[in-house]
Amino acid sequence: DALQQANATNIDQLLTHAVYSFDALTHQPTWSGTGWSSMLTGVWVNKHNVYNNSFLSPNYAQYPHFIARVETINPALHTASVVHWGPINSIINTLCDEEYTYSTDLEVTNKAVDLLTNANPDVLFVDFDDVDHAGHLYGFHPSVPQYLNSIEVTDSYIGNILTALHNRPAYPDENWLILVSTDHGG
Repeated sequence: DALQQANATNIDQLLTHAVYSFDALTHQPTWSGTGWSSMLTGVWVNKHNVYNNSFLSPNYAQYPHFIARVETINPALHTASVVHWGPINSIINTLCDEEYTYSTDLEVTNKAVDLLTNANPDVLFVDFDDVDHAGHLYGFHPSVPQYLNSIEVTDSYIGNILTALHNRPAYPDENWLILVSTDHGG
């Protein structure tokens, strides 16, 4: 609901050529560890065994994240993960060719743009965390100006990444799939 009210022109542009839904299923209560584990492994909590952010006994050996699957199928593919929320790289997503963890979404954006401009990733995973922070601090509601502003700033970062992607010399011959999601709503 907040995304639909925010001035998020880059995400709105993606939606014009997308399959999407503003309704989703998640495990209750929602936690980042559970949400990212479910999305990145493709299985529910009863299989990956991450019920919160403590990661007491994850089952990523049996249910690896998607980049581990990519690396298993074709280790020659160049994979990169650029995140703000550290446990994605330190616990969940541990088999990338390149992993970067930053303390701000702006740093995440700059590294993603750098990789698209100066490297040649086949898979690029990017995690922003400021919208989640704004929601926890001020409230997860479209009537909260700080929350809407955070969505709009993140949308501008997505725009920077999309510009770098579209400016790649080989872009017309590449076949990119872009996925945009929250880790647990909000």
